[in-house]
Amino acid sequence: MNFTSPDAGSSATTFPKSYLTILFFDERFNFVEEGSAALRAQREGNEQSPLVLDNIKAPKNGYCYVYVSNEANEMVYFDNLQVSHERGRIVEENHYYAYGLKITGISSKKTGRCK
Repeated sequence: MNFTSPDAGSSATTFPKSYLTILFFDERFNFVEEGSAALRAQREGNEQSPLVLDNIKAPKNGYCYVYVSNEANEMVYFDNLQVSHERGRIVEENHYYAYGLKITGISSKKTGRCK
């Protein structure tokens, strides 16, 4: 599945190509497929049920990008978009050497190089 264009090349349905998409990226802006999702509108017209992605958890530290899109040739309205964020217990934890430099070897931002 391509998250930026979930139905690329598909025209099997008459439903509008409109989506609610959530994408996760790690601390270095690398795409994380785990937890990322795209939800397509399932009906056309005023009978459309809400597009809901409930209880999505971030798979790791990083960034989350939530957006709605419309690839159809007709008008699609996204009303009452709500995104809620619930913080975990630890927001940030840092460790320092006695002379003040940050210890990066035990943080999640380790470069992977050893000396």
